[in-house]
Amino acid sequence: EEVEALIANKDWGEVTAKLCNLALLRRVAGADGAEAGLMSLLGLVGKACSGAEAHLKKANSPREMDAFATLDPHEHAENPPPVQDEMEMLMQYRRFVLHLATDRTKCSQAVMDHALGCGSTLPAVHAHAKQAMSNANRDVKEMLEQFEQLGEIRIPASATRLAEMKVVLRRMHSEGLLANSHANPMTAALYRVLTAKVGERLVRTREVMAERGIAVEHWVLEELLKKDPPGTFPSNTSAEVGRQTIDDAVMALQKLLQHNNKVNDSKQSAMDTELQAEESAKAEETEMLRIVNAEKVKEQRLKRLAGRNQEFMDSALAEAVWDTTCGPSSGTGKGAGGGQGGAVCMHGDLVMCAVNDSRIKVFDLDSVTFGLCKECYLEGHQGTVTCLAMHGGSTVVSGSLDSTLRMWDLKTMECQVVLEGHGGAVTCVR
Repeated sequence: EEVEALIANKDWGEVTAKLCNLALLRRVAGADGAEAGLMSLLGLVGKACSGAEAHLKKANSPREMDAFATLDPHEHAENPPPVQDEMEMLMQYRRFVLHLATDRTKCSQAVMDHALGCGSTLPAVHAHAKQAMSNANRDVKEMLEQFEQLGEIRIPASATRLAEMKVVLRRMHSEGLLANSHANPMTAALYRVLTAKVGERLVRTREVMAERGIAVEHWVLEELLKKDPPGTFPSNTSAEVGRQTIDDAVMALQKLLQHNNKVNDSKQSAMDTELQAEESAKAEETEMLRIVNAEKVKEQRLKRLAGRNQEFMDSALAEAVWDTTCGPSSGTGKGAGGGQGGAVCMHGDLVMCAVNDSRIKVFDLDSVTFGLCKECYLEGHQGTVTCLAMHGGSTVVSGSLDSTLRMWDLKTMECQVVLEGHGGAVTCVR
C-alpha cells in the first residue's frame, strides 16, 4: 500500500528506493509463501515501470495548444518525471524479480547468488549485491573486534551490545549474505567464529540472568531470551557445546589462514621470480646497449684515426722521397720523425732510416693497419747516423758521426759488433 501510494503520487525517487532493494527481495524469497510473494512484488515493480514510462512519455510529448487551457507552472516541478537512472533501475529490477519468480530455488541465498552472477546483464543489481557483500564483510570484522572488547557478563551495557549483535547476525543469516557461493571464504570463516562466540556468550548470559538477573531494558531481555532459527547460533545450546563449536570454528579459520599464507607465498614467489626475470632481461638489454654503444664509439674513433692516418700518409708521400736501394737518402726524412736523416735502406718488408737523434728507426711495412705500421729503434750510436747498408741476409751496418760502425741483427734488433778506429766521422758504407 505504501509503494502504491508513492506510485500514485509519482514520487519515483522513493519508489525506486523501496522496490530496488535486495534486502526486501531476500526477505520475500526467504519467507513462507515465497513464490506468491515474489509474484506480488513482480506485479508491483511492473506497475511502477508502467507508471514511470507513461509519466516520462507525457512529460516529453509536446503540449497541445488550447487557448482556453489553464497552464499549471508547478505541474512538473511537484511531480518530475523519472530520470534515466531511475528508469533503468526499475527496468533491471523488473527483469531480476521475473527471473526469481520463475526460478525453482526460493531462498535468500539464491537471491544473492543470482544478483552477484548477473554483472553483464543487470549491472545495477550486481552493483547493489557487491555493496551488500562489502558491508557484510565490514560488519563482521567490526563486530568481531567489538565482541573481544565486551566487559563482564553481568554489566548491562555488555548485555545490550550482545543483543544488538544478535539482531544483526540473525538478519545476516536469514538474508544469506555470507552463505552464498560468492561469499568471501575468509569472511565466512570469521562469521562462523563470531556466531560461535556470540552463541556461547548467550548461554552464559542467560545463566547469569537466571541466577542473579541483569538490569537491562525490556527489548534487550526479550532478544537475549528469544529463540533463533536453526543454524543461526549453533553454540547456544549449552556451555560445553558452545566451547566445542568455538574450537571447531577457530581451527577452521586457522586452516584457512594457513592455506591463504601458502597461496600468498606461492604468488609472492612467482612474482619474485618474474621480477628477477624482468630485472635480468633489463640488465642484459642494458649490457647489450652498452656493448653496441661501445662498438659504435670504437668504430667512430677508428674512422677518425683512419682519416688522420690517411692525411699523415698523404703528407709523408708528398713531402718525402725514399731511395729503395741501399745508400744515402735522396730526400728529406720527415716521414721518419725527428729532423733530417742521413740514410735509408730496405730489406724485404723492413725499412731502416737514420735520424738526427743518434737512432735508427725500423718500419715493418707488412704490419700496416689504417695507415700505421709497427716500428722500433736501434739505439747505441753517440752521434748522428750518416749511412746505412745491408750486409748478408739479416744484418745492417750503420756509420755515425761518433767515428764508429755498428752491425745490427734485424732478427733480434740488437747490435752485434761495434767497429772502432776511425779518426773522424764515418760518412759512407758499401
